[in-house]
Amino acid sequence: MDMRVGNHSEKSEAGGVLRFGACRLDLDRGVLTAGDGTETMLRPKTLDLALFLLRHPGRVVSRAEILDAIWPGIFVTDDSVTQCVAELRRAMGAEGTALVKTLPRRGYLLESAVMAVPAALPGPVSVPELQGAARTPPAAPDSPAPPRAAVRYWASLAAAGLAGASILAWLAWPTTGPAPPAPPAPLAVASPPAPAPVPAADPTARERAIELVELARRRNIAPGDRRANWMAARDLLTQALALDPDNPRAHAELVFNYANTVLNGFSLNPSADLRIAETHAERAMALGPELPATHAARAAVMREQRRFDEALISFRRGVELDPTQHSSRANAGLMLIYLGRPEEAEALVRASLTLAPPTHGFRLTWLTYLALALAQQDRWAEAAETLRASLDGQAFLPVPVRLALLAGMLERAGDVEGARMAARQAVGQNPDLGLAWFRANPLSTHPVFAARHAGLLAAMEAAGLPE
Repeated sequence: MDMRVGNHSEKSEAGGVLRFGACRLDLDRGVLTAGDGTETMLRPKTLDLALFLLRHPGRVVSRAEILDAIWPGIFVTDDSVTQCVAELRRAMGAEGTALVKTLPRRGYLLESAVMAVPAALPGPVSVPELQGAARTPPAAPDSPAPPRAAVRYWASLAAAGLAGASILAWLAWPTTGPAPPAPPAPLAVASPPAPAPVPAADPTARERAIELVELARRRNIAPGDRRANWMAARDLLTQALALDPDNPRAHAELVFNYANTVLNGFSLNPSADLRIAETHAERAMALGPELPATHAARAAVMREQRRFDEALISFRRGVELDPTQHSSRANAGLMLIYLGRPEEAEALVRASLTLAPPTHGFRLTWLTYLALALAQQDRWAEAAETLRASLDGQAFLPVPVRLALLAGMLERAGDVEGARMAARQAVGQNPDLGLAWFRANPLSTHPVFAARHAGLLAAMEAAGLPE
């Protein structure tokens, strides 16, 4: 849905602007300005599509390429592409159809040169002029188009005075080879940088920072579009640290933000984001060693590093310090599942589901945890019912993966017809999903977990999940 925000100045207020045809895309605000001056704030997926097309001007891109780049690990229909293209054309105004052309049975073509008009440069510079000088990495599979996180990153470079070269280098980056370079060291701690910090000793600044952290915390766990929520929360936390660099809660919330982005497959560069999360976790612990959130933040990093025993200790410490840490309690349960202790895990996850508000943004993830704990206890009918309830939205496992697990649970519960239907749905949403994928991506390699999980894999095969 378009959000018309009226006319605005040609120059971006905080970041670079990409120009194509008579249109301009403000990277900092995610706003596209049509030739008549009308501005449209693009939805996250429509913005991702615009950026993908801008990386491939003059080249036909297929629907399959777009689906792989814009919805990595998420399986949607071609209608999603059609909707985003239509929204992008509407935002472009009168020349939308001329700029983004449909080639039947082939894909889409952006028929326009792309120019960068960042504040750091005196005038526009043509992208092709830089492409000849760009380093060509070794051939590798296509890198996905950057999600909204990447937009924020390049906008942060612009704010640091690096906009012209950095935005153009990204646009010139080959479609094969490694992803664009990781953020430079000065920007690694927080993205995007905010205006010059107000001295931390200023009580007013500290109070405002506390307010921003609380707003960010609510966005981090809010239901709805997770990636959009997390990017908004990241901006709020960056503002908080600009006001009060020594706020441990701001550092801790940034850890959750980055770690969850990695966990849910939204990260453009998981290893770099995990390093940023680790840096913030260390800072949070140094500033607030007795705060519950700092222990949960350190545990979130350990969880992604598969240090399950250590993560369990830190998650539990967070709950000891504050029993309202529902996410820490549930994640302690997940660590117990991975360590082959599902009975203990079940109690913790059920407690979080009972104590947390019913609108909590991670509720479906916790239902997935509970289903895994029940399956590890051979309580197949309960596990299947619980996992089916998690399919209403996003969780830490993609829907096709949960459908495949559901197929195995239903098979073990004796519902053969339901098991086969779930397996067909899983493969229908992701034709590449099979037993080999599960073997290559084990949730845990702990011997007790692996031994119990083997029975579920065998049931998934019996339900019809291909190799």
